[in-house]
Amino acid sequence: MRIVVMSDSHGRVDRVKQVIEQQSEAELFIFLGDGTKDFHQAMRGVPKEDWCVCGNCDYSSNDEYTILAYVKDILFYCTHGHQWNVKYDLDQLVNEAIRKEAKVVLFGHTHEAYYEYRDGIHILNPGSLGHPRGSLYPTYAVIDIQGKNIVCNHIRLEEQH
Repeated sequence: MRIVVMSDSHGRVDRVKQVIEQQSEAELFIFLGDGTKDFHQAMRGVPKEDWCVCGNCDYSSNDEYTILAYVKDILFYCTHGHQWNVKYDLDQLVNEAIRKEAKVVLFGHTHEAYYEYRDGIHILNPGSLGHPRGSLYPTYAVIDIQGKNIVCNHIRLEEQH
């Protein structure tokens, strides 16, 4: 099963649509805030499951700030991350994931692609589709699940001209 994770599009609905088109085989699309309108617009008419959390810049969003849900038998914890001070360190977020017994924690907010496996938890930030930091190009992530194996990868979004 393939899951696509995006965040921080900040008005670049074109880039969200591009990711969806490039990853048409994915079964689940997850958006981690700061561009929920972009995500909902891009997903309109796409017959795939989608999850979306609200970020600190999603002022009129009705989306929740966190999602705690299973994919197959793997518990995912999704959040934008601003409420866990992820720009400073990940300890608060990881401790919350441990408390919730999540095996995958997804967050955005920093605009920097990040992955770590710590304390039995996959910790992933897909980077930013709108305003990447630490990178010259927009990124998103894919998570491939086969049985108990979870493989996380970042993907550079090639600009369409």
